[in-house]
This record gives sequence, C-alpha cells and structure tokens, in this order.
Amino acid sequence: MQTMADGQNEQDELMDVRAAAALLSVTGGRVRQLAGSGRLEGQKLSGRWVFRRSNVERFAAIPRPTGRPKESGEDEPAVLNVTAGDIRAARAVLKRVSGEGE
Repeated sequence: MQTMADGQNEQDELMDVRAAAALLSVTGGRVRQLAGSGRLEGQKLSGRWVFRRSNVERFAAIPRPTGRPKESGEDEPAVLNVTAGDIRAARAVLKRVSGEGE
C-alpha cells in the first residue's frame, strides 16, 4: 500500500503494462508507446513501466476519435488528368461491354 507522503491516495494502486492495457483496451505495446511519448504518465522501475491507476483512468476518460487517422489529402476531391484519347478508349470499352458495338 502506498503512503500519503508519496503524493498518492492510499487507494491509488500501481499497475503494470498488462493491467493498464486491459483497462485501456489496447495492447501492451501501445501502452509502452504512449508512456514513452509522454502521453500516458508512468515511470520505469527496474526497466519496467508502472502506472498509477488514477493516471490510466484519467487517460481513458479523454475523448478520442475512433478509427485510423486520415491520410493527408483524403478529404480533397480527386483530380484526374484525362485526355481525349482516354475518353475515346473508355467509350469503346463501354460499347463492347454493353453490346452496342456489334
């Protein structure tokens, strides 16, 4: 049990990577990545990450967008460089497929 002198609440238990990952519903690798980047507050003790439960719960409560981040330019409309020859070729293919060319 932790003491109040540590600046911790007695109920604020320490968690390892596996427990933090379970609480956050992510992999252990992701927890280490977040901790290494400073986004998730933790400490390395004897080469292993440890986290205060309150810090992990606080991190979990931060709203985040779901899914993969958008690639740059994904919201921009696609621009195609089409030549007259491309249009003629496309029309010819459409005629063959639809049976009009017979």
